[in-house]
Amino acid sequence: MTAAADMSTLGFEVVQRRRDGAVVWSRRASPYLVYWLTAHTDGSGELTWELALGEYFRALGLTFSAQDELSLFVFPSAELRGTLDEAWVASSIEEVEGLLRSIDLVSGT
Repeated sequence: MTAAADMSTLGFEVVQRRRDGAVVWSRRASPYLVYWLTAHTDGSGELTWELALGEYFRALGLTFSAQDELSLFVFPSAELRGTLDEAWVASSIEEVEGLLRSIDLVSGT
């Protein structure tokens, strides 16, 4: 099975083929959370994500003290890197979702 087939089984779609041979996939996990996966020609992968925090809070009826709340995104300070295979990507997604589920806005942890 090819890497492209593996990633499509996880819900990713190819969104870009770069000149250096890298392929970029995207997966929308929710209306607010998008995963970005880059497959490099050496067989490694990079997973990152972005959460449309402004849109999410707006949908909850909350407002930020900024003029353009819809442009407020949260994303990791570093990508997750590993050997590009279905198990690594699935495990990385679980890691991200565990982090996002652990955020407690009431206690600040």
